[in-house]
Amino acid sequence: MRLRHLLGWSVVRPSVKYAGTYVSEAMLERVKLNSTTSEWLVAAWKEPTGRTTLTDGTEIWKWSYQPVEEQTSNVTVWSTGGPSEPKVK
Repeated sequence: MRLRHLLGWSVVRPSVKYAGTYVSEAMLERVKLNSTTSEWLVAAWKEPTGRTTLTDGTEIWKWSYQPVEEQTSNVTVWSTGGPSEPKVK
């Protein structure tokens, strides 16, 4: 059997890679003022990326979560040719 025509394609869908700690709404709802400990926060979300102490002694902890790499969509079409070869316009 001879292969007369070969047509194929590959598709790479867009994707984004992130760095940092994602804190969902559900996880944020588990934090209770004057009840949740700093040990629990570190165990659940890792060390914060930043801490600020206010003049009254209150600490504000910050976790960052940001895109570091983005891959766009890509479609590749290959063919051995022939009368029914797709044409790209």
